[in-house]
Amino acid sequence: MSDEAHKRTGMPPDLRDSGARAGAEFSPQGHIHVFEKLRQTYDATLELFTAPDAQQIIEALGRILSSLFPTAGCALLSRDPTSGLLYASQAVGLSPVYERILRDPDGLQIGEWAISEGRITVLPIDPTPNGRPCSSVWVPLTARGVAFGLLFIVLELAPETITGMEYSLLQMVATQAALALESRRLLDNTELQTQAIGNIKAYLESVLESMPSGLVATDLAGRIHLLNRTAGWMLSLDPEEAIGSLVEEVLRPDIAHVFLKAVEAANEQRQPESAEIELSPQEVKLPVRVSPSLFRDGEGKVIGIVFVLIDVREERELSELRRLDTLKDQFISAVSHELRTPITAIRSFAEILLTFDDPDHRREFLEIIIRESDRLARLVNDILDLSKIESGNMRFEIDDFDLREAIFSAIDSLRPLATEKSLTVEVENSELPLIVRADRERLIQVLVNLLGNAIKFTPEGGKITIGYETMPGRRRTDPGDFAKVWVRDTGIGIPKRFLPLIFDRFQQVVEGKGLTNRPKGTGLGLPISKEIIKHLGGNMWVESEEGKGSTFYFTVPLASRVHEVPRLAAVQTNSAEEPSGIQAVEQAQESGDWERP
Repeated sequence: MSDEAHKRTGMPPDLRDSGARAGAEFSPQGHIHVFEKLRQTYDATLELFTAPDAQQIIEALGRILSSLFPTAGCALLSRDPTSGLLYASQAVGLSPVYERILRDPDGLQIGEWAISEGRITVLPIDPTPNGRPCSSVWVPLTARGVAFGLLFIVLELAPETITGMEYSLLQMVATQAALALESRRLLDNTELQTQAIGNIKAYLESVLESMPSGLVATDLAGRIHLLNRTAGWMLSLDPEEAIGSLVEEVLRPDIAHVFLKAVEAANEQRQPESAEIELSPQEVKLPVRVSPSLFRDGEGKVIGIVFVLIDVREERELSELRRLDTLKDQFISAVSHELRTPITAIRSFAEILLTFDDPDHRREFLEIIIRESDRLARLVNDILDLSKIESGNMRFEIDDFDLREAIFSAIDSLRPLATEKSLTVEVENSELPLIVRADRERLIQVLVNLLGNAIKFTPEGGKITIGYETMPGRRRTDPGDFAKVWVRDTGIGIPKRFLPLIFDRFQQVVEGKGLTNRPKGTGLGLPISKEIIKHLGGNMWVESEEGKGSTFYFTVPLASRVHEVPRLAAVQTNSAEEPSGIQAVEQAQESGDWERP
């Protein structure tokens, strides 16, 4: 972008490209430039109020417009008191070609339309003397709510290239010109002159109050000199009470620290850094980006800091949607692969069996088909469970049962996998009877998911421990306690940076040594398990240290009635002498010591 475009807006050239112009005005840097440009333009328009008559006001206005835009002249159109028609009462720099527009009834009709609509009207001029794009800009001039004239400006710009900020500058200049012209009429009356100055102040205040972002200005001591309405709402402050106070006197310590850090940088002549804070105005969770900028006087000396407070809720929501969209793509890719692999294996071995007669190999092939069919069924079940959770259609059959029975059922279902890797699976506190109130099958599903993950991510010869105990808690529906269950392994552990993501859908964290192959799966087991526990009235969390293993915890409500149950021995999958969990339960039932819940 040219230096001329840079001068028009005051923005750096890298923000003036057509694709970035609109977005730049709403970026943190753009907000600062807009504020600075508005302030500079306002200072420049003060010259209008020192001009002795309307002609010199228009001449001063022409100089101001030329400093802001590439212009080819301007004119003041006043209304004839007798005929009521518009006419050019003063003009500056207009060529005869553009003056003819003001004498053309069709051109004046455009001016009448702009006044009736009460807004800036921009139209292309074709043809132009130099062949370059030009625009006619018609800006209504009002005083005390009544339109008394029109400002006609010729810009050497195409209408579509004029930015929102430039429209704002045009409106500000026109408003100041209207006030200056009106002030000339009231100059003899001191009281009315004071009223005109008050109008100027009110306009600037209106600009600040209408900003969607918060604006705070402090001096180098951290004393607040400006606080617009939006900033007051964000910071839960009354602007009238806060102005004149030190930031540490009116803001909570963690928020004041962000402002004071910027004040410290300003005193050291350093550019303050942006920061994000969490605010809660009227109990609304509000993430805000604080973008400070040095405020300088006319000589370039730093005299304070301007803080722009930007609501980043939409930005974060958009970022989260993009993240979820990426996860969805990863999920579709993973599911497609996981579906294709067992289907391909089943089809391939089925085709071989059609032409193969060796009984030994036939059995091997049939076992592969069964194993891949089970894998396919598990994947489909996970996808169906996820769909039920998202739609709220997952059903739960709540009943009282012994937690140990669910634990040993989960162990028995995964015993072959643990044995294959020579893993030891033990149950702590197996002598402690705990009757829980939950959905037995869903709880077993959770235990199978956690135990299956422990088996997958624990190298050969490792150890897995399942334990449980009572835990006092605060249930949502009654004052009862919980059963706290944990599944601990000596596997590869989870890197600290991945812990916040471990329960996200479609995530599977695989890093570390000791695993010969990447474990198969879509990363749905943990989020499904956490949702099940949540619906049962409990909670789930994880503790892990990379290279030393992981411990997954969850809680479920205890039953209100007491059951007598026998002591069950701990189970080790690499020991053929001890009974399995289900065998121990069956032996207890045969002896008459087990009471079914």
